[in-house]
Amino acid sequence: MAVFNRIMSILAYRFTDADGNVYNAVEPYGTFHLSWFTFSVIVGILMIIFLRDVKAKTMKRIVFFTGLALVLGEIYKQLIISWTGNGFEYRWYAFPMQFCATPMYIMFIAGLLPDCKLRNGMLSYLSTYSFIAGISVMIFVGDVFSTPLLGECIQTMTHHGAMVAVGMWLMAWNRKRNEIGDWGMSVLVFLFFETVAMILNVALAPNVDLYFLSPYPSGVYVPVFGVIRDSAPYFIYLLIYNVGFTLGSLCFYELQKLIVKAKSEKTTHTV
Repeated sequence: MAVFNRIMSILAYRFTDADGNVYNAVEPYGTFHLSWFTFSVIVGILMIIFLRDVKAKTMKRIVFFTGLALVLGEIYKQLIISWTGNGFEYRWYAFPMQFCATPMYIMFIAGLLPDCKLRNGMLSYLSTYSFIAGISVMIFVGDVFSTPLLGECIQTMTHHGAMVAVGMWLMAWNRKRNEIGDWGMSVLVFLFFETVAMILNVALAPNVDLYFLSPYPSGVYVPVFGVIRDSAPYFIYLLIYNVGFTLGSLCFYELQKLIVKAKSEKTTHTV
């Protein structure tokens, strides 16, 4: 048991001062944050350059193993945040059914599915909804660094950085395949996970605030939509939340189509 406790203490390393008091060492927009953000964008660009035309089989492997890595990272996070020093106490606030948790499930599943409408919708989701969520966290941060756990800071940057990089890459890989019907399926994927989250918000109340859509007061800081949540009726907030993310997703879908169209016209004129 002593050896296990020692291993967990290393895995769950916390920043402490000279008096043993924990503190949050990682600051938003500091070197740690901006380095991870820059790295994720660079990885996305490199994936676009070298992997934009890989075969579907290769795409599935990349998506699957990325999803698997994120699932393992989430398990690690759940362990270290629940570690008390001599045992475990589950932290319900971190239950893995937030908006930004969905990409790891979707990557894992999409990497196993054959070519079908559901898989196409999931790929569209990853290049629109997931990308928006990842880039939003990277820019607006929220409370992702409100922890003294170094491992949790690394996990959250790896997780959201992967959402950005994979989203960028799939915009390029899926550029000639992503049809409006696929985007429509991505909306259904979004609504499915949101429905699960809302059911759990009621079933597990008041311990969770999944998707930041709990109908009960939680006091949780919500990036971008926080002001609306604090001032508008719940139904209005829910409507704006869904319309906002869906319109953003549609904008990125249309952007992909415009880029493809522009390149096609340029090639035609050149010939």
